[in-house]
Amino acid sequence: MKIVLIGADRKMLDNVGSVLTSFGLNVFPYFTAAEGKAAWRSGPIDAVVLDAELPDRCGLDLLREMRTDGDVTPTLVLSRLAAPSDRVTGLNAGADDYVSKPFFLEELVARIRTLLRRSDRRPVSAMRIGNITFDRSDRQAFVAERPLLLPARQIVLLERLMERNGAVVPTQTLRQEIYGDRPVSSNALERHISQLRRNLRGAGATGEVKSLRRIGYRLTARPGSPG
Repeated sequence: MKIVLIGADRKMLDNVGSVLTSFGLNVFPYFTAAEGKAAWRSGPIDAVVLDAELPDRCGLDLLREMRTDGDVTPTLVLSRLAAPSDRVTGLNAGADDYVSKPFFLEELVARIRTLLRRSDRRPVSAMRIGNITFDRSDRQAFVAERPLLLPARQIVLLERLMERNGAVVPTQTLRQEIYGDRPVSSNALERHISQLRRNLRGAGATGEVKSLRRIGYRLTARPGSPG
């Protein structure tokens, strides 16, 4: 399992990371909101531990942005603010749990592990953008409730784009998903994206894949379309 830690207190992150690593978890610490946001959006992760106070941005503002973008990654917020109203503010921002500082390391780790267990029990649900639906249980795409048959690589692309719910998926992330570490031509991914676009248009999809030059791709519903 992959855990992202975002906070300016390096000693605290090192301590938390060491304990989580001892449980066999993969832990990735980041020390600014910008670094953490890039890691958060770069690929599927299992949980985020987010400090509300970061050197470049309020952590709760970052969480609100991620939730607005459709991200549902289980997130535990750390804060020096301990009043009940502060906890409510954190939960309303999208936190799944809220821990006040200072804290006992053992309690924090126990809460993170509980968050992971809770996440494992979440039912797999269908994703929808425009009239495109993707059923994650059998990895089947539909357009206007009609099955859309796609090659395996296009299925992977569509799933990754839809799980970000309109947010940008970095080009390198998609390349890694499709090709792993194998060397490929610079336009290989674009060819698969173009084929996916054609298949979606041919099926009458109201969602479209947009490219952001040298950044990545995102799937959004066309203006005026449902979803």
